[in-house]
Amino acid sequence: TEWGSGDVENQKDDRNGVDLLGSLLETGTSLWSLSLSRTNLQTKEFLSLFSALAKNRSLISLNLDENLCNDHSTSVLFQVLPTNTSLCHLSLRENRISDERKASLARLSNDRRIIFLNDY
Repeated sequence: TEWGSGDVENQKDDRNGVDLLGSLLETGTSLWSLSLSRTNLQTKEFLSLFSALAKNRSLISLNLDENLCNDHSTSVLFQVLPTNTSLCHLSLRENRISDERKASLARLSNDRRIIFLNDY
């Protein structure tokens, strides 16, 4: 199945939809751009999405701006990003990530990946 890009900004009520997206990302659905900004995603949803990135090889751009992502939510990223070769753009602007964690995430960036945070 090929979906292209998806944009579900400002959809604040459907947590099952995030679980479905995580499942689709894990099962090889070809979705290359996804924007989930301003959807009030919380730790559970972030952990599900970030875990799905471990198996996904099609998503190139993921926008998670203006949500409730925190240091705990980003813990999975440290395991997933070094092995995920497709994701080139990850935006986490205006979340609840500490300066220390932002600096650590910025160090994960390399020539092929751009991680956007509040200060980096």
